[in-house]
Amino acid sequence: MFVIRKNLTNNADAFVLRPFTKKDIPYVRELHKNLYSIERKLSSDIFDKYIDESITAFVDEYNTEKDCMFMLEYYGRLAGSIAVKHSDNKIAQLRFFLIEPEARDIGAGRKMLDLIMNFCREKGYEHIFLWTISDQKVARHLYNSYGFQITHTQENHEWGTDVIEERWDLNL
Repeated sequence: MFVIRKNLTNNADAFVLRPFTKKDIPYVRELHKNLYSIERKLSSDIFDKYIDESITAFVDEYNTEKDCMFMLEYYGRLAGSIAVKHSDNKIAQLRFFLIEPEARDIGAGRKMLDLIMNFCREKGYEHIFLWTISDQKVARHLYNSYGFQITHTQENHEWGTDVIEERWDLNL
């Protein structure tokens, strides 16, 4: 049904971006565990613990003046997330950027990234960075199109599948 809707409707009207509420956190946690397990075969207890700890730290340290998270709703259903976490007063980290398969290829990812970049500029951040894995080809292409560049790579053998982690940086 989502495929039919995606092909027959104006996708710009099909999705909404809204600020997160604490009720959204279990969804963000499960989205990351499930999609990375299905799409990237990252399914070890260590990976799940990494997700749990990262999201818990985000919520526990959340500062309304410096941090944000937005939820993607596609046809009224949760379909993704994106966040910014302050690293210090001038440096932000992009976190939890993931979109459900049925909501991809409709322009939502670019809108989500635009929203985050504008937030960072409004808050006076001078630099933003993110971590991803080399297998995230579409996301990597999007980051590159915004001017992010890879500044560090490292192998990770602990998440159920060997991956290359990448740090991407951008001066604003």
